Amino acid sequence: MKKLLAFSAVINALQVAAAAALAALAFAFAPWRDGDYRLTLYVAAAGAAALAGVFIGITHTRAVHDLLSQTEALLATSSALESLNVKLRAQRHDFMNHLQVTGSLLELGDHTEALAYIEKIYGDIQAMGQNLRTSVPAVNALLMVKREECEKRGILVDIQITDDWNGLSIAGWEMCRILGNLMDNARDALEGAQSPWLRVHLYGELDRHCFNVANNGPTIPAAAISKLFESGYTTKPGGQGLGLGIVRGILERAGGGISVESDASATAFKGWVPCRRGD
Repeated sequence: MKKLLAFSAVINALQVAAAAALAALAFAFAPWRDGDYRLTLYVAAAGAAALAGVFIGITHTRAVHDLLSQTEALLATSSALESLNVKLRAQRHDFMNHLQVTGSLLELGDHTEALAYIEKIYGDIQAMGQNLRTSVPAVNALLMVKREECEKRGILVDIQITDDWNGLSIAGWEMCRILGNLMDNARDALEGAQSPWLRVHLYGELDRHCFNVANNGPTIPAAAISKLFESGYTTKPGGQGLGLGIVRGILERAGGGISVESDASATAFKGWVPCRRGD
């Protein structure tokens, strides 16, 4: 699919070049040279046809690009759901083993070790429980996957869910694109930071579902904040600057919005979508 997009871009470039060449020919054979309009009209018509082809080609290319982006998001969501399923099955499978180990430690009188073992298991279960508090399975799975990715990099992750997001007005996989982009950006911004942390708060306000994704990475300059959501703008070396533009586009199409605040203490992205009518 990506090769097809690249090929389409090349074809569009050739069409633009052809249209420019035809325009030059039309000017070269302008009527004031010999009083004959026919050749000029023929060339102008061919140029107009070439430009129409460019427009159609670009429109189709953008449609294919959007479809590719959505497909990648769906695949990522599916992978996250599968990962969550595997994790839940593993916990269920290990539950009896944990009970047997704890029981054996208590029988042996090693209460300190038994308590430490229980605390470790409780911590794992509590972390999993934090990720299962919304009514959107895809979001639950994404939070689990992103938490693990961040913790592997030494980032302290705090997820607070005070609303189950029942009646979310956009598809779960689209919300995953939003949260996934924001959490990935935060993770990258925390590279090399001292005592890095990432906080995700999902909550509700009257007729809207809200989120706040914050981190203690570098402050974003005020001049850059106004450009963050522009397509193609990026502060990352080698970045494409598409993620935040996609985030804003999804939210605005749903009737929601997003804002960002950044100072020396934290950078926070706050967004919302309206509740589905009737819920």
